[in-house]
Amino acid sequence: MKKLLAATILGLASLTAMAGSTTVEYSSVSGLNGKPGGTGYLVNFKDSITNNIDWGMQLLSSQVTGSNSVSTRFEASLTPKYTLGFGTIYTKATLGTKLSSSAGTTEYYAIEPGINVPLTDKLSVRAGYRYRTAFDNRILDTTRTSRLGVTFDMTKTDAVTLRYDSQRGDSLQNSWNLAYTRKF
Repeated sequence: MKKLLAATILGLASLTAMAGSTTVEYSSVSGLNGKPGGTGYLVNFKDSITNNIDWGMQLLSSQVTGSNSVSTRFEASLTPKYTLGFGTIYTKATLGTKLSSSAGTTEYYAIEPGINVPLTDKLSVRAGYRYRTAFDNRILDTTRTSRLGVTFDMTKTDAVTLRYDSQRGDSLQNSWNLAYTRKF
């Protein structure tokens, strides 16, 4: 499993040369109703197909606090977007695979409609709602995530984002996420 994860990370890292932007993210997760918290890490590669459609690939890895339980997700997505006078609306469609040290492999899909609104030339806010579920309905991997984030563009190519996620369903948790994005 560790060799597969290392090979996947190296393969994804090589995509940086082809990506329009790369994001790395750290998440601090708080479990609810007696569920344990944890930490998460994300690497995302994104580029534009057209002015109104982005594609992306990302690798997410998380670990439950106080255990050896590790979960890794690999996702590929398409994001059509439409610019309005006050912001941009989007709908991100995702296909993914989850590799879990305790539950094996699961394939799933997710859909996330949302909006990104610039507040100034350097500051923007994004709100979204993500629904994710396994293709096999016998697998308990259905969640609904409400998210709200603020992005500060430090330069034309560098940005930082602080985002809060509230996840309900088969996972009950809240998380604070800190991300750095580099545009190429």
